[in-house]
Amino acid sequence: MNSLDGSALIRSGRFAKAGMSTGTNYIKHYLGNSLPIKKLHQDKPTLNRKNAISIFKELSQLKGLPLKLAQGMSMDTGLLPIEFMEVMSSAQYSVSPMNRALVRTQFKRYFNDYPENLFQLFDYKAFAAATIGQVHHAVDFDGVNLAVKVQYPNVRESILSDLKLLTLFGKQYFKEVNFEKHFKEVHDTFLEETDYLKEGRNIQKFREIFVSKDLIFPEYKESTSNEIVITMTFLKGVHLDQLLKNKPDQNHGCWAKGEWGSTMNINIKEVSKSFAEPYKHVWLPVDKESAENPWHVWIDMISKFRLLEKRYTLEFENYIYILSRQSNYFDKVAKELFPDLKYYVMPPNTTWHFDHLIVPSMSNTDDGVTVPELPNWLRHKFTLRGQKQNKKIWISRENSVTRKILNEQEIILALKGWQIVKLESMSFLEQMKLFSNAEVVVAPHGAGLINLLWCYPKTKVIEFQDKNMLSKKVYPLLSHNLGLEHLTFTADTVPVEMSKNGKKPKGTKRKSDLINFKINTKELLDFFNKHNI
Repeated sequence: MNSLDGSALIRSGRFAKAGMSTGTNYIKHYLGNSLPIKKLHQDKPTLNRKNAISIFKELSQLKGLPLKLAQGMSMDTGLLPIEFMEVMSSAQYSVSPMNRALVRTQFKRYFNDYPENLFQLFDYKAFAAATIGQVHHAVDFDGVNLAVKVQYPNVRESILSDLKLLTLFGKQYFKEVNFEKHFKEVHDTFLEETDYLKEGRNIQKFREIFVSKDLIFPEYKESTSNEIVITMTFLKGVHLDQLLKNKPDQNHGCWAKGEWGSTMNINIKEVSKSFAEPYKHVWLPVDKESAENPWHVWIDMISKFRLLEKRYTLEFENYIYILSRQSNYFDKVAKELFPDLKYYVMPPNTTWHFDHLIVPSMSNTDDGVTVPELPNWLRHKFTLRGQKQNKKIWISRENSVTRKILNEQEIILALKGWQIVKLESMSFLEQMKLFSNAEVVVAPHGAGLINLLWCYPKTKVIEFQDKNMLSKKVYPLLSHNLGLEHLTFTADTVPVEMSKNGKKPKGTKRKSDLINFKINTKELLDFFNKHNI
């Protein structure tokens, strides 16, 4: 099957066929094992593998959302038997592409023309096929090599009906999973993934933000792109699996010391505490440098609460969290905002044993920047309504050792209608309310900008940076993902005085921290006027 039929009747027939196939496999399994004929006997892994093959066969024909489900099943979530995950991993590699006629139909429908008229060369044979579309090699009239991704027909139209069918299908096999809870989230996320125009805009944005010889992004070609076709420059690469197979040691500290694939003897210290309670304990690692950093606490630790709620049916408050070290900042957040949260801190040089330990993804972020889902979830939890009152917020670092504005009082006198705040004197809820009601936020670069999580779309953010700090794109990227308008004001800097013994001031870790700002008041006011602030 090379097309994706949008008919709910036809697609429901595919699901029914998958269910009948697995049912037949179960009958053969139990019947064969009950008979005294040894060759008919079948173990459970074999049954699982047969069922997985039957289900995958139908899902791969359906493409779209069902195939995306198969792709998700290939990940080790602990929800399915290992035989299912092994079979479903084929979803990443063995998808049958649509034929030449359907590709031409898609181009005619959305461009009113055919590929051979839009490109100097277009290879109708797809070199990659995935859950939503397939990719073709092309060459434009300037001789530039291109990758053209073409979406399968009726993907968007079939999302709602497929999701309803998948929910019914899933209930038969996984009765403990609350599918309705995640219905809208899956629907909206998948619908967004089918918007190739948005994908193109994101490519452009990342090319603008990340300027580095070590990072290469394709160039988005708007003239030959639309909602179901996206064109970009062709970049050669290697699949991650192949990279790890050929060059496993990338010297990033993520691999164990020793030969790849070899068995290592690890000398475990005496176990000081054991936990046998199943699936109640969650690992929340934090290193020494990150323990007191608001960014890392919120993004790298608290964001895991949301991952757990998405993955399991229990609320995150029902888990017991294990921290690798003390974090005073996490303590404060937990005490004020999550008073029912249970967690333990492992004392140094101890070894704990867990029969079951949940280890969430080490990052809930994209290159260190959270997706909008986290602040939306947190806003809902704390009922922040974001009633903007045209508030202009000036974040002062007057009490900080570094990255404060030396002539801040001069600037404040020139400002009209601004609220001057020092975050260290405010509770977390007060900070949340402040930023959720802000129209404009102005602040030097610093961890206090984690409060941008509470800002609502269209909020203007002005971040003061040194010219040598312009590579620090963490907050511009955060703003981009949250729909904020982020502007950077490059300010003059004054080095921070070192102590007589040459030691850095307390609380500073990097060389880039050892500066303060001095801002030309007129230039800043002109900047505000230019951007209608």
